[in-house]
Amino acid sequence: MREFIEGWLNEEELPFDVVEDERTHFHLSVNYPPKSPFRADLVQPRRKSPDLIVIGAGVTVADNHREAFTRLTPDDRRAFIWEFSFLMGGRPVEFELHHPDHVLERFSVTVPLYRDGLIKDTFMRGLREVHRSKLLGIWKIQEFADEPRGPGFREFRKDLGI
Repeated sequence: MREFIEGWLNEEELPFDVVEDERTHFHLSVNYPPKSPFRADLVQPRRKSPDLIVIGAGVTVADNHREAFTRLTPDDRRAFIWEFSFLMGGRPVEFELHHPDHVLERFSVTVPLYRDGLIKDTFMRGLREVHRSKLLGIWKIQEFADEPRGPGFREFRKDLGI
């Protein structure tokens, strides 16, 4: 499987690095889209099905955004986590959120692919969906935590007339 993936990455001119990781059969870190600072990880985990490849990316929320979220009321923080979860739940990815006290600290998105469905088309779609979902998550965080609009859910609700 690794040979196919590396071949597709080369065909699409997507630069990648090999990551040494004893927990995986292989781990590649790829620039996607090309010529961008964004990275995605492609792994074949050792402790999972030998037919499984996982495409994934993670985001650590910037300190200034976390601080903005801590200034929200507990109800508004919970509302944001629900809103974020619904956004990610509507995407064709799996996701995990780390949010102590309902303050989002980091999130990850993944697409699992199995050998029997691994063709270039499904691989590239998975890579695109991970990237798009990661961007949507970043934009949602910025929407509620960046100035001059934020921070806050209340302002957003007022704008909508809720």
